[in-house]
Amino acid sequence: MPRVEPPADAPNTVDVELTSTNRDGHFHVWTDTGLLPICWAPCATSLPKGIPLHLALSEGSGSAKTAAPIVLQGPSRIQGTYVSRLGLRTAGILTFFGSIIAGVAIGFIGSGKETCDASGCSRTVSTGAGIAAFSVAFAGGITGIVLAFQPDKFDIRIAPLSTADLTPHGDRGPWRGTRETAPSGLGLRLRF
Repeated sequence: MPRVEPPADAPNTVDVELTSTNRDGHFHVWTDTGLLPICWAPCATSLPKGIPLHLALSEGSGSAKTAAPIVLQGPSRIQGTYVSRLGLRTAGILTFFGSIIAGVAIGFIGSGKETCDASGCSRTVSTGAGIAAFSVAFAGGITGIVLAFQPDKFDIRIAPLSTADLTPHGDRGPWRGTRETAPSGLGLRLRF
């Protein structure tokens, strides 16, 4: 696991392990100057202790999603999961346009016979077909809009590590957990 060194002027820091359930998880942190890349997971680094941190995770080089602020008090293992809702958004767009097409089709199929008089010809639509057409178009349209605007999300799990959980990895200096079981202590899980 590669280790990313913090800047020399960094405040009091704690060691953290950053992992992602996504293959291309890229961690970032919000600073006063904007979004600062940390590393590609899995990696180990040091982050500021005792101040609110806004971590973000992106899938590959895509846009980063930010979690609620966290405050690290000691060495921690942070696992992030980027959940893409592209499938829901695509289904929403298809549902929106499909329901409009279905509503028009129901209205057309339910139309009555054409009648002509001296002023011209007109086609009547039965009340039942009109209500059905409007209901399908309206319900499907609302459902499609709700699905089309589902944002991606970033789930984060934080588990404390003791200094016994961190051991040097060879002469290269990165840190890596040595326990095969889950660490003891209080954990925190956030979902957005």
